[in-house]
Amino acid sequence: IPLCAGCDQHILDRFILKALDRHWHSKCLKCSDCHAPLAERCFSRGESVYCKDDFF
Repeated sequence: IPLCAGCDQHILDRFILKALDRHWHSKCLKCSDCHAPLAERCFSRGESVYCKDDFF
C-alpha cells in the first residue's frame, strides 16, 4: 500500500494520483503556493508542485 507524499498516510482510496514519482491522495496534491487542488494538471520545479498560474 503506497504512502501519500502529502500526508504520509497509506492510500486506501480507489484512485491514486502520481506526480514527481510520488503517490498522493487526490485531496493532498495541492499547489505549493496557493494550495489549490491539482487534480488535472500540475507543474513542478525542484520537489514542489504548482498550479499553472503560480508556476508561470
